[in-house]
Amino acid sequence: MIVLALISAACALVDAFYLQLERKYRELYKRSVAKMEEDRPHKEIYDMDVRKIKMNYWRCLFSKSLWMPYGIILALLLIWLFLSCLHPCGLPTICCK
Repeated sequence: MIVLALISAACALVDAFYLQLERKYRELYKRSVAKMEEDRPHKEIYDMDVRKIKMNYWRCLFSKSLWMPYGIILALLLIWLFLSCLHPCGLPTICCK
């Protein structure tokens, strides 16, 4: 069960990184559209470097889109932990017939 929790946490961290990257590219797109409307040079418009855009990683980690799936997984793991503490073999309906 600990392995499942660690795998879920690792997946959530990776998903948060990619969500942060996606939000950076969305912001870059908005800025590029604004630069196009200002008739800026193409070199500025098509610069795809997102390192200069600041986006909070923790905000992405605790966003609704990540807490929906990983919250369900966490809740199921907590229920499993609770039930395994109540009965020595884990879930009584499965192993103790």
